[in-house]
Amino acid sequence: MRERHLFWDVAPVVLLTLVALLLAIQLLDGHRSWGLLQEVRNEQKKMVANAQAAQQAQTRQLELLTQRLQAGATVGGGNASAPGHSAHAAAFRPPGYEDLPPDVPIPVLPNLPTGDEQADDGDWYVAAMLAEPNSLNAMVDNDATASELFNQVHDPLAGRLFEDLEVWEPYLARAWKKEMICRAYTKGVKAADLAAEIKARWDAQRMKALQLKEVTAESDDVLVLKIDDVNNDYREALTRDFGDRLWRQWWFYVEFKGQKFPDRTTDLTGAALAPRLVGAVEQAPGFQGRVLPPWNREDSVVLKVLGDEKARDAAQAALNRVLAAEDNRAWVIDPKEASGGRMETCMSCNLVEDYIAQEQPVFTFYLRKDVKWDDGVPFSGKDVVFTYRTIQNPRTECGPIRNYLQDCVGCELVNDDPYVVRFTWARPYFDAFANSAGFNPIAEHHYRFEDPNTFNTGPQNQKLVGNGAYKLEKWERGVEFVFVRNENYYGRKPHFKKVVYRIVKDPTVQLQLFEAGETDIYGLRPSQMKVKEKDPTFREKFAVNISVGNNYRYIGWNARNKLFASRQVRQALTRLVDRERICRDIMQGYALLQHGPVHPQNPMYWKEIEEEGKRFGYDPPAAIRQLAEAGWKDTDGDGILDKDGQPFKFTLLIVSNNPETESIAGLVKESFGKAGIQVNINNLEWAAFLQKIERLQFDACILGWALGMTEDPYQLWHSSQVDEKESNFCYFVNPEADRLIEKARTELNEKKRAALLAQFQRIILEEQPYTFLFVSKRLTAYDKRIQNVQYKLVGSNWSRWWVPKALQKRRD
Repeated sequence: MRERHLFWDVAPVVLLTLVALLLAIQLLDGHRSWGLLQEVRNEQKKMVANAQAAQQAQTRQLELLTQRLQAGATVGGGNASAPGHSAHAAAFRPPGYEDLPPDVPIPVLPNLPTGDEQADDGDWYVAAMLAEPNSLNAMVDNDATASELFNQVHDPLAGRLFEDLEVWEPYLARAWKKEMICRAYTKGVKAADLAAEIKARWDAQRMKALQLKEVTAESDDVLVLKIDDVNNDYREALTRDFGDRLWRQWWFYVEFKGQKFPDRTTDLTGAALAPRLVGAVEQAPGFQGRVLPPWNREDSVVLKVLGDEKARDAAQAALNRVLAAEDNRAWVIDPKEASGGRMETCMSCNLVEDYIAQEQPVFTFYLRKDVKWDDGVPFSGKDVVFTYRTIQNPRTECGPIRNYLQDCVGCELVNDDPYVVRFTWARPYFDAFANSAGFNPIAEHHYRFEDPNTFNTGPQNQKLVGNGAYKLEKWERGVEFVFVRNENYYGRKPHFKKVVYRIVKDPTVQLQLFEAGETDIYGLRPSQMKVKEKDPTFREKFAVNISVGNNYRYIGWNARNKLFASRQVRQALTRLVDRERICRDIMQGYALLQHGPVHPQNPMYWKEIEEEGKRFGYDPPAAIRQLAEAGWKDTDGDGILDKDGQPFKFTLLIVSNNPETESIAGLVKESFGKAGIQVNINNLEWAAFLQKIERLQFDACILGWALGMTEDPYQLWHSSQVDEKESNFCYFVNPEADRLIEKARTELNEKKRAALLAQFQRIILEEQPYTFLFVSKRLTAYDKRIQNVQYKLVGSNWSRWWVPKALQKRRD
């Protein structure tokens, strides 16, 4: 039975009551009877018409909503005010959604054109790639090619809608709910009494404005506030109105490094360090606060202290004594050392946060029940939980992904329901929802392991078992990957029946294959673009899309090498690189000069860096003076700078078969040679190159980063990410940068976060851990038979691409 709006059922009663009332008035005033009767009839007609119109509109709205939901077109925007969210969605439960709780919204995707509404299915999409990855498990292989192949067959819980990147589109999750649980500790009052006072003092309008949906007492001294969605707008009001009856919370982040205690046998973990830290604070002179259970992270212990500023200061003094003690040492395992390792300082504390309440973002996902892995095994929340636990296992090589989930302290089934999964975070993180919804679950039955090394390197990593729109049909080593459309896919199917990636290591051969029609797309190099844009035959057959890529290129200086340990030296090296010439001549103008770690089109970009960065422009005389000030001079007359008997010589690592990179390396070698620095160029294939980088066996390298939608510098720049197979391989270690990175992560206000990241970018500019080169433009040539090719900063959604039936040239 169709659901109906309440007004449709009560309207006849209202009309009859109104008629009876007016007729009674008519009997009392006979001379007005005709006029009143006419008014009654007119009013009756008007109300019936309004009721019918309202019902028709409501019915049509429900039909449209049901059609979209049945077509898989739901989206979870999270906020009631988010783009694409229907204010009425929570009131309706169309087929397939009846089981959802009433407070879980079912937003609807905005009705935006996609360009493939009338598309034909069929044909193949064929592309070439320069190299194949060592592994198809992108969770352990930090490689863009591995990720691209992995994502062909895996779907996330939710993803950003390509047509409107502010809207989240459901994939494996059909709906979700966002909330934040805030726990505050009362002083001098019972939590239940304070909860009652808050509800009495803050009226419904105020509660709604703060998105505060519930205030309760968890215990005598624990007050719980439940926030609808994730925000900290309540903080100022709670502090102002009730802060005198709530304890401040001080969180001390004690980071540690090393694998063993000084005895070299006992494992160094947060759980092992925490009792020592807690005891030191609790026994500190003058400490009158309270220490809550610590939060043990992979590489730090977060000590939580309740109290006033005096308690904070006493705790800080106690921790300082622990950090200054002679036994604050740890054994760092390093196979390159003759003894197998070395002793280093173990603990440091560079960040203290304060809260009025502990804030825990919570995201609950309601999964689809009709999804299967491409080998026929049903998908469920158990796969999501397995994926989360695998990422969080410190012995799996999932470090780059683990960075973004390190503050997520739980992923579990809700009430053992295999189709309801809840992520709980220990503290606010501006990108918490994106990292909960956006990672791709893997199949537990395919990747299950007892020994983490099996997950890292086992034979299962040479296969792909997914739940996405395509499935891997064949991987012929050194030849090609063939993906076939998953005809059992739960969602909207892409138009190409097959996707083929051919491994062609020579860019010249790639272009030849493209022009011969063997492949459908080719990323032109700048030098090729200058030629092909004037070639009428080429332009007649192929179209070219020019767009700014979400990436940047750089020269990385490995600060483990004493040559590059000095900021003064790194600044001088940047002044020896003619970056404007690189953009103009080598990149043929298809590049934008880059000065720092944030993309110029990212909202977090510090615009002043463009003016400030001019200080490090091409200036060989200034560079030579700066090197001399740092002690680098040619003391023996051999034409090479030296210091303390060490000549300034190093090897620059680059990837082979990349003409632009080779030209940049040649320019660096020439410029540095004139300044008295000898550069040797080591040209390696991608797999060998990446192995050198991951094992930290390099002096300097030319490389690039493909960037994400949001700006979180932790993976690339935090000092905890300097080990093998991690991303801070150039060993940038700066306590103030760490503090800003951590602070920016927890700041939910975009303007405040931008201010923190501006300070971070200033530090990077001064330190010059990289010589930032440029942001490149995509020069994408493609066969004109392919329709609807669109690119944005984040790339293209080629599942929307299609070929008219009459132009299709490849068949199954």
